[in-house]
Amino acid sequence: MGLIALLLLAAFPKVLLGLESFYYRDYGVLGYPFVFHHHASFWRGEFPLWNPLSNCGAPFLAQWGTMTLYPFSIFYLIFPLPWSLTYFCFGHVLLGSLGMYFLAYRWTQNRLGAALAGTAFVFNGVMFSCLLWPNYLVALGWMPWVVLTAERSWNEGGRRIVIAALVAALQLLAGVPEIVVLTWTLTGALWLHRLFSESAGRLIVTRRLFVVIALAAGLTAIQLLPFCDLLLHSHRDRTFSVSKWAMPASGWGNFLVPLFHCFETPQGPFFEYGQEFFTSHYLGVGMMALMAWALWKVRTARVWILSALALLAVLLAFGENGFLFPLVKRFVPFVGIARYPIKFVILPAFALPLIGAFAISRFQSSGPLARGAQRAFILVSTVIAGLIILTLVLAKLHPLPYDQWAVTLKNGVVRAGFLVVFAGCLLFLFRATGEKSRLVLSLGLLLVVFTDARTHTAQQNPSLPTQLLAPGLWEARAKEPGPKHGVSRVFITPQTEQHMLFNLVRNPTDQFLGERLALWSNLNLLDQIPKVNGSSTLQVREQMLLQKRLYEQTNGLPFGLLDFLCVSHVSSAESIVDWTSRTNYCRFITAGQKPEFADDTTALVRLMDSRFDPRKTVILPVDLKGLLAVTNSAAVELSKGEVSTHRIRFHTSASKAALCVIPQSFYHCWSASVDGAPTRLLRANVAFQAVVVPAGTHEIAVVYRDQIFRLGLVVCVLTAIACVIVWRSEGGRKKEKAA
Repeated sequence: MGLIALLLLAAFPKVLLGLESFYYRDYGVLGYPFVFHHHASFWRGEFPLWNPLSNCGAPFLAQWGTMTLYPFSIFYLIFPLPWSLTYFCFGHVLLGSLGMYFLAYRWTQNRLGAALAGTAFVFNGVMFSCLLWPNYLVALGWMPWVVLTAERSWNEGGRRIVIAALVAALQLLAGVPEIVVLTWTLTGALWLHRLFSESAGRLIVTRRLFVVIALAAGLTAIQLLPFCDLLLHSHRDRTFSVSKWAMPASGWGNFLVPLFHCFETPQGPFFEYGQEFFTSHYLGVGMMALMAWALWKVRTARVWILSALALLAVLLAFGENGFLFPLVKRFVPFVGIARYPIKFVILPAFALPLIGAFAISRFQSSGPLARGAQRAFILVSTVIAGLIILTLVLAKLHPLPYDQWAVTLKNGVVRAGFLVVFAGCLLFLFRATGEKSRLVLSLGLLLVVFTDARTHTAQQNPSLPTQLLAPGLWEARAKEPGPKHGVSRVFITPQTEQHMLFNLVRNPTDQFLGERLALWSNLNLLDQIPKVNGSSTLQVREQMLLQKRLYEQTNGLPFGLLDFLCVSHVSSAESIVDWTSRTNYCRFITAGQKPEFADDTTALVRLMDSRFDPRKTVILPVDLKGLLAVTNSAAVELSKGEVSTHRIRFHTSASKAALCVIPQSFYHCWSASVDGAPTRLLRANVAFQAVVVPAGTHEIAVVYRDQIFRLGLVVCVLTAIACVIVWRSEGGRKKEKAA
């Protein structure tokens, strides 16, 4: 673990010393802003069930990937950002390395193989790619521990069941369902092997595993139930697009030559054509050679299971570019909620280090067959080198428009060099007799894996000075406070949004500052400025419907809708980092509008019309027609308004029943009351909120109450009590046996 920590420091010295921070892509515009918002909410004494600053309001905890309920998030909540998030991320990288070491050692009883597995699990293109997402690092950090503790639980039972459930729950709370599914796919395959290889105790083994799963689900019900609830009300369903960012047909070449058919982005990192999720899926040329040798020489069921699953995952990673993913999707339509098939390469990145550990163990136990094993490895390495040459030939003969042949050639030659050095260290290691020589060569193997991974592509994890992430940039530039929740919002125009998606700024500092000043994606959270749109994995269906239509608008901006949404600033037409002020926007709460009734399609057309006046008209779902006491406009006086994250309260005075409209996203967890008596919260203007207020003077409250979250809390507490009971009872049994 100490060696891995030193190697990480060597790889990212400025980041780990707190001088710089990662910022590139999702880390800077998605992951870090969510963490910052959670951190700010914590210090305000708020529990962030709802985010009022993005998408006109959106569920926050239920997004799952925000890690709101992950216990060790307390580290970056207590300590200052951004360095606390940096150490949080790398702490889980170390956790994953340690877990891989113990898992590999349990399976092979070989310390060198386990050390190599722990090193290769951390230092590869997939893990470095995942540095863009803190929650991915958490899920990967627990991945080997889940496999290890689950296997021990079904074999040993007792307190191991509780430990396995706790570890599985921690991975679940990271909020990366794809990694959880891949983890349990491997775990399930190992469990099936145990069932069919040994007839004794099948029922016990099965019962233990299902108890682990049940306990883990119960412990995380407080998170999973709100997530499933949001999923049911979100824009995602089985018809959702799955063809985005699959491994291209040429992606196989990047396992050998990492820059094969890749293009360079303006800020430096390379991506494959058609796949811009992972910056690399290179797993190490030496480890590829070990895997090939293990498939030939190691006759172990675990190696076959790992290899079969790794191959299956690679085929699925091709997505629509291959044959397997469309076939699976056809028979299992639910797969349609996934977005990026390239994520399947996470499983090979997990399996390969373990296969390498088996290979090292087999090498050391070859005995009289040692020379044959070594010759076989030389042959395998020669074949791998030949495939590298073939890949380079294909790159030269069939270039793509933005290929850089000189860069690809150099990269391939360097990979071949690392293969030679890796093979040399390995072969000399098993011929060496002295302890000192063996130690030096063992360290050499680990350093080759590290250096190969660190140099395989350019600028994979760029960083910038930490002060560029500091809040207050809007106020410093505008010389005035920005919009506040309950008062007004900003609106990024469709033109600015497109420019930010496809900007060609080469200087990283200028590019990131431009994104910040434009309040792009979730960067508005750093300055706590409310915004019409935002970036969320799951978005409330109606809000997404309206936002999509708004950003498809080509006939000018719908100023009536922008007035309703309290838009006080719009992206400047002259400069994307500047804003144009508006003064004609509505108050956050309006009242007295005449109701119109229409289906969502018709309502969207009406909202985009330049003649729409939100002060006079509100559009309600057609199924409410004839059910409301309000049929016309009315004079309403509003007073004593109070708007916070989870509560809106105000007073009304009206001569007759009227409607009050709130430009906050409609979501079923919001409820309304009049003078403390519950009343129906209506969906208005497609995606927002409205309340019918009676004649006279009344106090209106709109409050966020997540009953599903409360149910999950009850289930979680009851499951925790069950875990304590099991733990104590198993402890008592051990004492009785000892006595």
